Amino acid sequence: MVWLLNNFKLDNTIIITVANKQYEKEAMDIQEMGSSWVHDKELIRLLKGHDWRLFGCNALTGQGIDKILEYITMKLEEPIITPWDNLPNPTHLNDVEFKQWFYEEKPFLFFDHYCLIRIIYLSIRKKNKKLSHLFEILSQSIPNENSICYSETQTLFWIQMVSFALLKSPLLEGEDNHFEDFFARCCKSLQEDCWKEYYSFKLFYSTKATKEFLPPDKKPLPNAFKSSSLALKGRHLEIDYQVL
Repeated sequence: MVWLLNNFKLDNTIIITVANKQYEKEAMDIQEMGSSWVHDKELIRLLKGHDWRLFGCNALTGQGIDKILEYITMKLEEPIITPWDNLPNPTHLNDVEFKQWFYEEKPFLFFDHYCLIRIIYLSIRKKNKKLSHLFEILSQSIPNENSICYSETQTLFWIQMVSFALLKSPLLEGEDNHFEDFFARCCKSLQEDCWKEYYSFKLFYSTKATKEFLPPDKKPLPNAFKSSSLALKGRHLEIDYQVL
């Protein structure tokens, strides 16, 4: 077995050893056999990460073969755990859980437009909230195929739109102000394609727009920031974005 493990690629392999001559008087007891192998440091090192079982079987009568087949069936029917099975669906998390998971830089099952609007809203709810960490996480994370790609222009655009929506529908003191309620009130101004009113596709999705803020080429963005706090030049100036 050591030779097989050393010379063949058997990663994550189910290894079954069958002692099929247990009926012979000279045969080593299966418990003794297992004990001797467990104390073989080289063998145990090679078996690490494998499902390994030792079965006794009678080659003449077939006694014991059923247990072997049952074990194989059980292992083959076990569901394969893929990396994304342990990732949370962001829509299943409440606002506190979602924000905490994001700022702990843990991956989600997906991160779409709705998630981007949500984390922006949760990040700027408090006055004088700096967003440098938000930019860092968004730009450094590696999205999967179901996630949006980072763009400096698009991120700043949505910060502007969320802030403007907060101006038109201010948060009420003493209320929970869940994101779902906010989005329901302001969904028209936060629709995924509302950028088309301000940007051409060519500019909004340009390579340059992913690296720096580009002003709109159709019409100006709604004014939601203090002029001294925005300047719309990007995160590298460490601007403190403030909602009026």
